[in-house]
Amino acid sequence: MRRLTLAPSRTQGLSTLVTLLGLFLLTALATAYANRHLLIEHRMARVMQDDARAQAAAAWGAERALGLLNAGAIDDRCQWPRGGDAGTPAAERWLRRPATGPWTLLPANAAMVCDAIADERWDCRCAGPGSSVPLRDTPPQRTQSLKVELQPMADHPDVLRLLVLGCAQGSAECRTDLPQGSIARQQARHSPLQQHVGWLPALRQLPASALMVQGAVDLGDGLLLSNEDPSTQGLALHAGGAVTGSTAGLVGPPGSLPAERWLGRDPSLQDLGDDGLRRRLFGRRAGAGETPPGLHRIACATPCTAEAVTSAWRRGHRWVQVDGDLELDTPVDWGDASRPLLLSVEGHLRWSGGGRFVGALLVGGDAQLGGQAWQTEGALVVSGGLRADRQGRVRHDRAVLLRLQREAGSFVRLPGGRWPAA
Repeated sequence: MRRLTLAPSRTQGLSTLVTLLGLFLLTALATAYANRHLLIEHRMARVMQDDARAQAAAAWGAERALGLLNAGAIDDRCQWPRGGDAGTPAAERWLRRPATGPWTLLPANAAMVCDAIADERWDCRCAGPGSSVPLRDTPPQRTQSLKVELQPMADHPDVLRLLVLGCAQGSAECRTDLPQGSIARQQARHSPLQQHVGWLPALRQLPASALMVQGAVDLGDGLLLSNEDPSTQGLALHAGGAVTGSTAGLVGPPGSLPAERWLGRDPSLQDLGDDGLRRRLFGRRAGAGETPPGLHRIACATPCTAEAVTSAWRRGHRWVQVDGDLELDTPVDWGDASRPLLLSVEGHLRWSGGGRFVGALLVGGDAQLGGQAWQTEGALVVSGGLRADRQGRVRHDRAVLLRLQREAGSFVRLPGGRWPAA
């Protein structure tokens, strides 16, 4: 039998290959050991980038939530509906605000959840009264998401704690209750943020009479004015100028005398100046350059009509200002007992089309009311003069005005800014 042996050249080639592989492995290990700090720095850079993404998501969520609280009606996607009167304001979706006592929350979980999508846009879902928001199943990749929660403060009924959790993962993984030692918890990048926001009512002081006029008043054949609330001294009419016309339509609390139901030529109103009455009720000057966050302003090239205010009312705005004159030659139906409207007309008001208004109507100029039958429930305040006839009626409603104080105004950041949540 012949014995097989390797040629010397093949034996040398195999040993050379083994030697080279060993040297390559040793070189790779030496290089990795020498550059181990680069691997650590790369991992640290990724962690810092994820933390920055989470912080940016939390900051955006805080701004967005505060903007929605001061906005009009929104849908379940946290967007303003296009056309129609669909949608509910975020404040009504997330809060229940009684006339007295602390606020309570309506959603079962987070008020808003958002996930980052392409082109630096966000896909958001807003909770409705008694309904929760779904979480979005995202692929296992680096992304951004956020959750917004509201917490009322029992010691401060008009203050909310805004809690925002920004994450470098999708909303399905944006959690702080992940199991200890799990991979998801080790990879989680969270940035909690909290901010206190306070409620600033638009109506700082309630009108104490059904009709308050700083100038002269002409009641015509007998404008109907009623104020049966004894806590307001039962004034149906309070005027700074002369009162002419019939006062037979004035109604006060039971047992009050006709002369006790109105007061004219009151020096306290005359001394307020051109804009004093507005400042007393609103706490701000008429036509101030800075617009409060919760105020919806309407500017018209010509006198505004009913359609402009009706559109704003249907979009969920509770505090509306007309920057000019307002002419109502068609019937209107604005506000109700559960959702009154605060309407401020910077110019003159001419209401001839009739209809119904529930809330507080403030006129910066003169008011001319008559023609078709009209009625106002709440209060009517005029900085100029007023002319009316018996086709109209103004009834003082304290419950409506108290609701306006809790629901018409602005949510503002409290001093101290915002800070990471503990």
